[in-house]
Order: sequence, then C-alpha cells, then structure tokens
Amino acid sequence: VKIREGLAKSSDPEKFKQAILDLFNELPFEYSLTDKYSLQEKSYTREELDARGLQDEPPQLRRSIVQVVDMPEVEVFYKKVSQLLNIELEVPVPHTTIFAWSDYEKKKDRGIGVSSKDDFEAYNKGYL
Repeated sequence: VKIREGLAKSSDPEKFKQAILDLFNELPFEYSLTDKYSLQEKSYTREELDARGLQDEPPQLRRSIVQVVDMPEVEVFYKKVSQLLNIELEVPVPHTTIFAWSDYEKKKDRGIGVSSKDDFEAYNKGYL
C-alpha cells in the first residue's frame, strides 16, 4: 500500500515502477534457512475486516508456523525503494510459511500477512 501511495505521489509513476523493477532484478535475493521457527497468531476483528472491505467475512483466528531465513538483500531493497519514493517502508522479517491454519473455512490455508518486524513480534507466540 505504501509503495502504491508513493508511486501515486511521484512525478513519473511509470519511471519509478521501472526503477523498482530494475532494482528487484539486479539484486540476487539469495537466502539460507535458519533453525529459527516461530508460531505466529493473529485475530482478525470485525472492525479490521470492515476496514479492509471484507464485510462478508466473520471475525477469525489464523495461525502460521514460519521458518526465518537469512536474506540480506531484502533490507537493501526496502531501503532503496524507500529512498527512491521518499517514503518509509518497514523491512519485513524474511521467512517462509511452513504451515497455515484458520478457524474460518474459506481461509483455512491462508497465511497471516507479516509485513514488518513489528508485525512479526506482535504475532509471535513463541519460537519452536
């Protein structure tokens, strides 16, 4: 969302989109798995679902088990995109989702959406 907002405010959105794509293609984005696993849990309230335009969905609980990965290029990418668009993007915790569950059947296998280090810590119920 912040990237879209940054592009909308830019003088030449297409030029900036291309610059972001070029940056993405230039970085190797290599990763290595760690031995760090986390149980993530998030409750989606009625208010949050309504704000996201999901009035037809019930409040729900989602859980994920994620494996943290080392991926140094993620931080480089986010910092350069932030500078390019003159916005502040939070760097996420690079991870891969091993397992996902929800008490809402239609989203049974949907992840949580951990988009920042703050989110990761807020949803972290413990390391496994």
